[in-house]
Amino acid sequence: MHPRMFARVLVPHDFSEAADRVLATAAELATSEDGTVTVIHVITPLSPVRSLAYTAAQTLDPAALQGQVAEKLEARVTSVLGAAGARCEVTIGNPGQRIAAAAADATVIVMPTHARTGVSHALMGSVAQRVLQLSPVPVLVVPPQRDAAARRAAPVRRAPRR
Repeated sequence: MHPRMFARVLVPHDFSEAADRVLATAAELATSEDGTVTVIHVITPLSPVRSLAYTAAQTLDPAALQGQVAEKLEARVTSVLGAAGARCEVTIGNPGQRIAAAAADATVIVMPTHARTGVSHALMGSVAQRVLQLSPVPVLVVPPQRDAAARRAAPVRRAPRR
């Protein structure tokens, strides 16, 4: 008997539409094997800002921030999956490292990629690339959905025949 690839699916979510689409796909894959879905959001820690414009009262409380983001994540997951829902986790740290660490309890990671290139990739990095390097389980990376309607509507330009 083969192991069930989609028995415990981990889905990193960054509140993007791409993450919503991947979440829906991951839930379908998990359902096909009576599996479960865990959605994780990683808050990247902020560097302390040393300025007179900020007071101690304006400093972010990490636990409060995690709670607020968890509520938003649960609402977003419910809006995508409906009553079926999924288990949600919110953590703080390096996204690639935290996602890979959370995968210890998963059979597969299903995640979007934003397909950044050039300067954007150099500045933002690639969480998907880092997860691929660190993950103890297989990673299914789903590329961004291209707008099919726009591709169909765009005229095909052909070189004139000679």
